[in-house]
Amino acid sequence: VFYVTFDNGIGGGLVNDGKIFRGAHNQAANIGGLIPDTGPRPNLPDLAKHLGCPIERLTMDYLTALFKAQDPLLLEWIQERGSRLSRPLSAVVQLYNPDTIVLGGAFPFEILTALCAEIDLNMYDVPNRRSLIKPSLTVTKLLGPSGLANAAAILPVGAELMGLPAVRPKID
Repeated sequence: VFYVTFDNGIGGGLVNDGKIFRGAHNQAANIGGLIPDTGPRPNLPDLAKHLGCPIERLTMDYLTALFKAQDPLLLEWIQERGSRLSRPLSAVVQLYNPDTIVLGGAFPFEILTALCAEIDLNMYDVPNRRSLIKPSLTVTKLLGPSGLANAAAILPVGAELMGLPAVRPKID
């Protein structure tokens, strides 16, 4: 499974055989590093700039309302950023060929689903060569604050998967 999160930045990585893949120097599989710095990245600050509004306004409810109203600026952003994600996620398919690519983060389900629809995983296919079987591209059900709470709750599990000491809260 390759996962991507969109909030104030872009995060993500690869889980293989129940373990988070981090490479020889504990730096591999970060989708943020695959998206060139030469243009906009699909995250909350980028969307706020595109919409011309303060980032604080971009709540889940506000973004859902914009999507339901088919706001032209939001739809333009979804189309452009989905297209922009095609190249790095196509590279993920070529390098790792995961079973699934999961999108999540601080955007509503509807927006991430529309973003998925704009992503083309065929960017690096070569004519006349047998193409790879493409992974499913899906959106997690845990988004926004509930997703963050769930992620915080599984920090000890993540530490275990990475072979790190367990994360323990400090109690005074």
